[in-house]
Amino acid sequence: SCLPTFLHHIFFPDVPHPPSRTPFNYPDLKGAHSAFFSSRNSPRLFTLASMSPSLGGEWHRLYTSDSDGLSFNRLQNALLGYSGPTLIVIQESATSGIFGAFTSSQWKESKDFYGNSDCFIFQLTPSAAICRPR
Repeated sequence: SCLPTFLHHIFFPDVPHPPSRTPFNYPDLKGAHSAFFSSRNSPRLFTLASMSPSLGGEWHRLYTSDSDGLSFNRLQNALLGYSGPTLIVIQESATSGIFGAFTSSQWKESKDFYGNSDCFIFQLTPSAAICRPR
């Protein structure tokens, strides 16, 4: 249902999705500006959102280095205790490569590894790749 929904958003943005089809739940940035996603129909946004059903729906920005700074403590404070699915997107400054991680688990301090089979790390540019747990 990802590709038909994506094409429907591109070619028929003002027409409701047909009730006979189960739509892919496209991400909603809620009007927030994003350095990574130029528009609601961004191919990067679609690529990420199609990697997990948990990534559809409304997105909330928890942290951005543009306004929150480059302190790891600020990133940690924004994430600890957050119970929703989380997508971290990082752009490397020298090569403009984009990579990141996704988890649907709540963030917590722990000396042990934790998470579930829905978590993954990814690369968007220079080429798309995804690494999931075994």
